[in-house]
Amino acid sequence: ALSEHGTPVKVAILRSTTVKPGARGAWFAAREQDGTQVVLCHPGLVETGMNLIAWPEIVFAEPTYSLYRAMQARKRALRPTQTRDCNVTWLGYYETMIEQALDIIGSKATAATLLNGDDLSSGLLQIDPGMSLLQELHASGATICMVTHDARYVAHASREVHLFDGRIAAPMLAA
Repeated sequence: ALSEHGTPVKVAILRSTTVKPGARGAWFAAREQDGTQVVLCHPGLVETGMNLIAWPEIVFAEPTYSLYRAMQARKRALRPTQTRDCNVTWLGYYETMIEQALDIIGSKATAATLLNGDDLSSGLLQIDPGMSLLQELHASGATICMVTHDARYVAHASREVHLFDGRIAAPMLAA
């Protein structure tokens, strides 16, 4: 921004390893006081309870594979009392699985907005816990490797591998 427009931009990065959940409100207050204009973070760090009205520019440096998380994180700056235009940017490399995931999340977010208006607490969010995104990515040719103990997620797998003490104990095809 400085070299192209002559305007300096102050950027801050919120990391889960340096700012604990209970301290994030104070961290954002300090960033507002020091004139920070752009906050970089994972959407999961601000998905609930944060009002980011001071930052009309939000850049998520890592994608999320949950429509609910994406919609919640996006709304942190788009609050009813916001008076400025907001830009929320999701970063991802061109022609990668991340780009495909962001395209799918974007399509689902648009559909949810169209079906539900501004009320995003019901409708599509209730039927999409994240698995349909993984299924769409898999259908487009991506290999998905998930580690879980949850039988609900195992039921979606085409192949199941059991590990015991870090070794393959029983590879099998899902029923």
